[in-house]
Amino acid sequence: LGHDHVDVAGSYNGIAKIYQAQGKLVEALELYEKSKAIKINALGHDHVDVAKPLNSIAIIYQKQGKLVEALEMHEKSLAIKIKALGHDHVDVAKPLNSIAIIYQKQGKLVEALELYEKSKAIKINALGHDHVDVAGSYNGIAKIYQAQGKLVEA
Repeated sequence: LGHDHVDVAGSYNGIAKIYQAQGKLVEALELYEKSKAIKINALGHDHVDVAKPLNSIAIIYQKQGKLVEALEMHEKSLAIKIKALGHDHVDVAKPLNSIAIIYQKQGKLVEALELYEKSKAIKINALGHDHVDVAGSYNGIAKIYQAQGKLVEA
């Protein structure tokens, strides 16, 4: 297939997940970056499949405490998904939640709450009120209310 084939990017991604699970974040990051580069070269910067390694890179940055870098990757992933799938697609909810988590860690509670609410609305619209994926948004909203001292709402 060659070193630059998209299937090789998938292999890099799989190995990176193993490194990540082992706590080898530097090694995982290196392979996620290779996966991203291959996908960009093969598919273009705005292809929806480029969003996956961006998200994985963001998670590594978060674990390393690099919230600014993580936020940048999540925002790029979100922009790609919105362009490819539209604002209301269920796959847009995940990067919204991820950005909300970073905002929450940065103390930007109003901004975090807004994104959790958007994520929740997308999930409810696509999956229904009782779907398990909606619970993550409710949990994030409750944590924001708790941090704001709004325990009744939480």
